[in-house]
Amino acid sequence: FPNPAASNGSYFWSTGGDHIAIGQNHAFDWDVFTHEYGHYMQKMNDTARNPGGKHYIDGNLSGFKQGARTLTKEQGIQMAWAEGWPTYYGTFLQISNGAGAFGIYGAGDLVYTDTGNNFAYHLETNADLARPNGEDVELAVQRILWDFADQPQDENDEVTFGHQRMWTLLHSAPKPLTLNEFRAKMDGETPPGSYTAGTQQQMRVKYGAIYHDLGVGPAPTAPAEGFTGATPPKFTWQRKGAGAAPSYRFNKFNVQFYDKDFKAITFTSPEIPTAAGALTNATSAEWTPTQEQWDQIIAGGEVLHWGVLGSHDGAPATGPYLGLTRTIGGASIAFVIDNTGSMGGEIEGVRQALTLFVDMLRVLALPVNPKIEVVSFWDDVSHGAASNDLDVIQTQINAMGAWGGGDCPEASAQALASAAKNMPKGGTIIFATDASPHKGYDLGGIKTALRAKGITLNQIVTGDCEMSSPDGWAKAIQEASCNPDYVPGDEVFAEVEWWSDVVCLDCPEDDSAGRAMTPNILKTLGDWTLPPVSSVAAFTDLASASPKGHFLYMPEAKWGGDGRTAFVNTVANTALAAVVPTILATQPRSGAQGTTLDVLIGGGSTNFRNNSAVAFSGTGITVNNVSAATETELVANITIAPDAELGFRDITVTTVLGAGVTETAGGTGQFQILAENTNPALLSVVPRTIAQDTVETLTISGANTHFENGVTTVEFGEGITPGTVTVTSPTNLQVQVTVAADAPVGFRRITVRTGDEVLVLNNTLVLVETLGLAGDLPSIESVLPRWLPRGASNVDLNVTAVNTNFVNGETTAGFSGTGVTVVGTTVAGPTTATVRVNVAAGAELGARDVVLTTGGETAVLIAGAAVVDLITAEQARTRLLEGFDAADTNSDGLLSLNEASAAAEGLTLAIFDQLDSNGDGSLDMDELSAGGCGCGCNKSDFSLDGLKKRLGDLFLAGLALGLLAAWSTRRK
Repeated sequence: FPNPAASNGSYFWSTGGDHIAIGQNHAFDWDVFTHEYGHYMQKMNDTARNPGGKHYIDGNLSGFKQGARTLTKEQGIQMAWAEGWPTYYGTFLQISNGAGAFGIYGAGDLVYTDTGNNFAYHLETNADLARPNGEDVELAVQRILWDFADQPQDENDEVTFGHQRMWTLLHSAPKPLTLNEFRAKMDGETPPGSYTAGTQQQMRVKYGAIYHDLGVGPAPTAPAEGFTGATPPKFTWQRKGAGAAPSYRFNKFNVQFYDKDFKAITFTSPEIPTAAGALTNATSAEWTPTQEQWDQIIAGGEVLHWGVLGSHDGAPATGPYLGLTRTIGGASIAFVIDNTGSMGGEIEGVRQALTLFVDMLRVLALPVNPKIEVVSFWDDVSHGAASNDLDVIQTQINAMGAWGGGDCPEASAQALASAAKNMPKGGTIIFATDASPHKGYDLGGIKTALRAKGITLNQIVTGDCEMSSPDGWAKAIQEASCNPDYVPGDEVFAEVEWWSDVVCLDCPEDDSAGRAMTPNILKTLGDWTLPPVSSVAAFTDLASASPKGHFLYMPEAKWGGDGRTAFVNTVANTALAAVVPTILATQPRSGAQGTTLDVLIGGGSTNFRNNSAVAFSGTGITVNNVSAATETELVANITIAPDAELGFRDITVTTVLGAGVTETAGGTGQFQILAENTNPALLSVVPRTIAQDTVETLTISGANTHFENGVTTVEFGEGITPGTVTVTSPTNLQVQVTVAADAPVGFRRITVRTGDEVLVLNNTLVLVETLGLAGDLPSIESVLPRWLPRGASNVDLNVTAVNTNFVNGETTAGFSGTGVTVVGTTVAGPTTATVRVNVAAGAELGARDVVLTTGGETAVLIAGAAVVDLITAEQARTRLLEGFDAADTNSDGLLSLNEASAAAEGLTLAIFDQLDSNGDGSLDMDELSAGGCGCGCNKSDFSLDGLKKRLGDLFLAGLALGLLAAWSTRRK
């Protein structure tokens, strides 16, 4: 060092002594330094057989031509290990020595930065370099090693060995020299600490998920998740393996089946060699069991899983690698219930509520009852038998009990992940706990799994081990990140480890360098060594993955009386919502006689619209107005009469969906009327969930309050800055808030001051990290138009996504529910595609989830499309003319496809193009008026007077469309 002979060439060699040569353009690249130092460590520890020479980070090395030499399979997999391990090692070497605290560009983060060759990529995510494909790719080796070591759960990674344990395993006999040797060694290992829970077979399945994520393990493609049937399906999968030319892809396979818990292998297919006709094409293989084999397979249980073991018999033989698993059968409803001692009162309420739910199912007499699974958890997870036999389910409900054990924290995150695996697409999880999840469990992977399957998650939380993160907590952990010598306060154990995504605010960061990490993240992760977790903070964040679900905080369930009654009603309503449209609960859950307030109404299996009508049982409650926020949430402003009868009221919401179809959502006792109280109080806030690094307008309502413009102020605690307060009435105000990127998450106390009147609202406003998935995960941003008109053929939908790798011929599309058939998917780029569908004339009206799958990558937009009535071009023209001003949200005199789609339900891309006579991609008044305005007229010259007879109530139409447009903007 330095290497004057080369600008970008950096390497390690040992001829005539050990040397590291660093190219001139790598003078400031710490990642290059530590990578080359890693080669020296390999020599010292005899942990590599590197054939040397030119190589690429993300390409197959088997068959790679290095001038006159072509690497063999053995050389390719040896080089992938020899080059992948030093990058993994160099990364944790920097972090473990606190390099991030120096404030040096690119040091101490998870991004490998090479300024000399002008590239950078993240060791943890697949967003910045395409997913590798093969055991002979050094990028796959790097990321697999990191995923085995780091905390769960990102993508399908549920494994944590910790970097200290990984070092020991990689440097003890037999020392792995290839990824295949690493696989063989890890098959007999289990993680240390609390993440050892589970059998060795369960751990092998988790290891296979990591191999799949990084493009090594076979990727199942068919049958679809949750397949059921008496006739044997064809099983197909992507082969994976190594090399493309020549091909070292796996050429021998076994399809393996597991029970619902992955604890036992229930069936293994005969060996399937691709030479025997199992080769579908160059990259895929298939197998169809005989009827006798299939009968034996499905006899293994109502819920099964399957995966593919892949091997290659060319020298040296490698495998078998397991890939990702899929589900056969599966429960459409799962009750995931905490059964520790502290849940004693709630468990009795859950038994009552679920018994009521089973009784309701008997009354409904559905053609086929839903398949239900009861999952209980404490410090471990137990699955009951999944069944659609109501007597079997009732027996499991009767057996529920609180059995003691540690009360905090519990295996709630693991239980949710396990329940999601046993569930087909479109299922519902009803979750109840009073405890925080085990510390150190990243919920990102669970959020991804829930979103990918379109699972509705309804959470009922009655307690919290830690409550929300206190003011100052975020600052403390940031200080710890910047200071490797940070000494925490008194703890039961000697040292605290901080979250792996803690940032050093003063350390540099840009597009090619990541956030500096604390060295504490590299030690073995055990529950006792991490900061306390708030169940509110954790589960509200998890709720953001399920836009159709709800987070309900009900500590009053522990108080008995009306609190317990409200809890029982909520659990019963939540369960019923998995089957029929139902109103789950409200926020607030009660109101006093003589008050007017906003009530947020939460539904399940609903399709709320601005035309929805709300009714309360009994008399004394007047509904003043209703506005829909989403398909499952609406806000109703109500007035409770001074003499309204006290007690619980049932809520019914009716929504006209079109074609003579009206949706009715009911339920039991969702709202309670309390005795008149003349004391001032805060009642509600809408919206009730906000995210870090956003700007949001909040509406706060109260009773007997005296809000006054220029006098009233609002406070939300650390990290939330309020703007000007606009008072709309003595009991209602609006305030725009700016939320900092590091604002502490969890419940935020709202304090409203008007002179001497100081009011507080607790346990209502929730701050989460993000309202959707993490920014680096694959997701669909928009589907335009979003309408699926009944009976329409060849309807094109334009899909725009982020962090995806769409591939023509590989990417497939799907929709929740039935009646929508995908004709084809055309990929325009890694993040854009057009999906063509046919919609059955009898397709059920309402929202549909949109799913695009590319190999192991799944991108979803919940309720991204909706089945509606078919309209004609003339009907669309009329609707757009009538609502032009309200639809033109940016006031440019033109309607984009997005604006037009929001204004005209049922508008298709074909109709839009038909109306767009000048082909400029937008609609103006000339085009919509079919020339009636004359040449040269513009929107400002056009009078609405001539349209008023057709408009009816223009104000209401504009209001409805404005709300719809605002909603659409918020959901992007």
